[in-house]
This record gives sequence, C-alpha cells and structure tokens, in this order.
Amino acid sequence: MHTRIIDKEECGGPFLMSIMSGPTRETATGRHRDSVDRGIGLSDAGAVVHEAAGVKPYIHSHTALRGMAALFVFFYHFELIRAFRIPLGSAAPVIARGYAWVDLFFILSGFVIALTYQGFLASPSKTSVTAFAVARIARILPFHILALTYLAVLMIGTSFLGPLLGGGRFWKPLTTFDFRHFLEQLSLLQIWDAKAALSWNIPSWSISAEMHVYLIFPLLAFALARAPVRSIVVLCVTSVSIYLAILHAKPSLDILTPFALLRCFAGFALGVVLYRAHERRPLRARPWMGLTQCGALILIAAIFLSGFHDVFLIPAFATLIYASASDAGPIGAIARTRAAQRLGTMSYALYLLNFPVLMTAELLWPQLSGLTGSHPANTAKLVWAVVLTAIILALAALSHDYVEQPMRRMIVRKFTPS
Repeated sequence: MHTRIIDKEECGGPFLMSIMSGPTRETATGRHRDSVDRGIGLSDAGAVVHEAAGVKPYIHSHTALRGMAALFVFFYHFELIRAFRIPLGSAAPVIARGYAWVDLFFILSGFVIALTYQGFLASPSKTSVTAFAVARIARILPFHILALTYLAVLMIGTSFLGPLLGGGRFWKPLTTFDFRHFLEQLSLLQIWDAKAALSWNIPSWSISAEMHVYLIFPLLAFALARAPVRSIVVLCVTSVSIYLAILHAKPSLDILTPFALLRCFAGFALGVVLYRAHERRPLRARPWMGLTQCGALILIAAIFLSGFHDVFLIPAFATLIYASASDAGPIGAIARTRAAQRLGTMSYALYLLNFPVLMTAELLWPQLSGLTGSHPANTAKLVWAVVLTAIILALAALSHDYVEQPMRRMIVRKFTPS
C-alpha cells in the first residue's frame, strides 16, 4: 500500500484556520486516511500492520466525536482553576462533569483498536504482536514525553520566579516525591499510584490506563477469533459488572485511583463489543440512524444537567458511537467538515497540552488580571478563555503535524519487524 500526503487547499485565511486545515491522505484505494490513522488509536502502523490489517473504512464520525470530547475535557480543566472560572448558570454541570468524556475516549478506543487490529492479531505471532506494540508506543509515547518534559522545565525553571509572578493553585516547591512521580508518569505507571496520577501532567493517567489495556488486547483478539460468542459474553458481563460496581461504590466516574484501570477496561471492552455489533449488524436505515443519534445526544445532555450518576452516561455514549459508526445521519454530515476532522485528528495533542497550557496561563494570570482590577470581570475571563482555547488549538495543530506524526513514523519505520 503506497500512501502519499496531499496538502489541503488553503485560501490564505487567518493563522489558526490555516493550521486547522492540515494535511489529508489519499491512498491507492481512494481518498481517505490510512486504515490505521483514525480513532483514539491513531498510528502509522507500518507495512506489516497496514498490509495484514488491510484498509478499513475511515469513520469520520468517530474522529469528530473524539475531537469534541477532547475540547470538553479542556473546558473542564479550565474551570478547575478558580481564577479563570466563568459563571455558567444552569449549564455549569455540563462542564463540571467534563471528566466523563474520558469514558467516551475509552469506548472509542476499544471500537477502533478492534476495527484495526482484531483480524491482524487473530493468530498472534511474535511479529504481529511486536508490530502492534510498536504502533501503540509510537502513538502514545513521543508526545507524552514532550508534554511531560515541558512541565518539568516549566516547574523547575519557575521554582524561583513563581512567587514573583504570583504563583498559582498548582504551584509548590518540588520535593523528592515529585521526582518519583515524574518517573512514574514518564514510564506510564502512574495508574498504580493515585498521588502520582494527580501530579505533573494529570490527564496522562488515562494514557497509562490505556497502555495497560493494550497489553492484553492480543489475547482478547485471539479469544475473539477462537470463541467469538463466548468472548463477547465475557466482555459484556465484565463491562457491566465494573460499571455496576462503580455505580454502587463510587459517587462518580471521576476515579484516579488504581480502580481507574478497571474503569478504562470497562469502556474498552464495551467498545470492542460495539465494534462486533456494528460488524454484524450495522445501523444503516437513515431515518432511524438520525433519530438515534439525536436521541443519544439529547440523553447525554440531559444526564449531564441532571443529578443522575455518571454511569448512566455510558449507555448513551455507547448508543452514540454505534449509531454514528456507519458515517451517515446528521453526525456524519457534520463530521465530514474540515474543522471537525482536524479537531479530531489533533485531539491527542489537545488532550495532553491541557495542563502545560493552563499551568503556564495560571502562572501569568496574576499579572494579567491586574490590568482589569483586583476582581477581573467575567467579560475579561471570557476573553481569556477564548484566547487560551485559540492558543491550545494552534499548539495542538502544530504539535500534531510537526511532532506527533514525524516521531510516530520514525519509530514505526525503525522498529516494526519486516
């Protein structure tokens, strides 16, 4: 399979819109992205994975949903900083419960990994498992290390400047525990240590959880190939049991203890089940598809605004993912727009840049807020929110094009077995 990059047509618009347009791909089988360059698990998996897995349909809707979820997670983290907080009235719960969008990530991840690699790993060998591992590492590690390194430089470099600039809620003197937690995060082991998960680049806890789940996916793929019905039943029962346990024992899905690994696996397993359901019986009837998509979105909004437990979002998320997998209906139409696709493809960088951008902004805020008095007006905070959103989108786009993609390709080409 030969793939060539074609730059999208740009019309000389503003800087942010130009970088949001980004590159697209065209393959020998038609105009779409690489079969493995989609979903949560975006990766250029190399010739071995690409040829063995074959070219799968590119699901525009899932890419767009991932971008939307990443943006809501950023708004959630923005509102965590008291100095930045904007009164949202009755809509506040939608942002305050933004951590739950990570569970949409987990479900999408299971769907996409199954779509891309299930057949490839049905009869796992040393070559196929190594190729899968290289593709996942190439996808996850490079930008994770870069974002974490930036935070380390920022925190060490501002150990003395922080008090002069006014400090911030996340700022404190570095200790030996901080350096231990840094090493845990660097090696993606923080999922086993709640204190490590809540230090440095906090959103990377979910990346740690996913990497652990990836370790067992070759076994899942083998089981699904040998005993598909039994395996699907086991995955369903396991996923439902974990969510019921969370419903019974936890006040929300906002879990950052080692139990978060089960939270991740529950969503991932559900995503695998949804892929198998879509593979066997895709939802293609357009009237029903549109109604189901709209109904799922309305239900998600209603649950966010209500006092219902976060777990009730899971069936709504699952319905949305299943109903949009055929890439039709209103979501399919919106998802095919350039902006929606661009937001989705750079969502990983957007997600991991949350704390680097917000911690830098919080360090500067005491000085900037002085321009509007001791109690900045909500208008000033709103302008600040718009500015930071534009900054993180620009940085995510640049990071995706000039860091993520080149590093991923280099690692895959160098380490994927031939």
